[in-house]
Amino acid sequence: MGRAAPSLDDILKNNPRVWRGYREQDKTHNSIDSGFEALNRILPSHGWPPQSLIELNVRQWGQGELSVLLPLMRHLQQERQLVWIAPPHIPYAPALQQSGLSLQQLTVIGRPCHSSSSTELSPQNIWWAAEKVLRHPDCGAVLLWPASMDPRQVQRLQSIAGEQQAIAIILTTDTVIDTAVSLRLQIQRDSEHITISITKSRLGWCHKTIATLPARLASL
Repeated sequence: MGRAAPSLDDILKNNPRVWRGYREQDKTHNSIDSGFEALNRILPSHGWPPQSLIELNVRQWGQGELSVLLPLMRHLQQERQLVWIAPPHIPYAPALQQSGLSLQQLTVIGRPCHSSSSTELSPQNIWWAAEKVLRHPDCGAVLLWPASMDPRQVQRLQSIAGEQQAIAIILTTDTVIDTAVSLRLQIQRDSEHITISITKSRLGWCHKTIATLPARLASL
């Protein structure tokens, strides 16, 4: 006898491009622990969704966006490469090492955005580089800092992320616009707290959409 066909529910759970609507999701083996209990409670499947495109939107850099991603980056670096494309500031190697990131498993492409260096990537090349890197089998995650959001490029990157065993994360201070990202989070920080709000999810919704973390986490 042949193998039984997968159920509709299994197909929906394993396809990151399917809009799940409002639903309290069960934790699955496919999700990646965020490292923060409060954040897990608001994320689809109670963790970071794999094979997805995630947007982190902040008003200005330094709101704790990298600290929120730190446990995820450490996890992915255990077996695969982490790639940053056009970060807004030159990464400080000692701080990265102190935070538990492996410099041998981290590649930075392009100088910071808006720098005067000849190695600064053009807006088009930032998206192009993200596509190429995301397709590579050694890539666990690609983080990119585009100068502005481009819906067509986002759509392409979302499609590639859904086909690969990797995560693409867009970090932006641009005005929020409607794009094809799987998950959008807004991050704000004050003297005591980092507040994370989910403003878009194509992977289902938990009843709670806001998480609060201590501001002391913002060390990167």
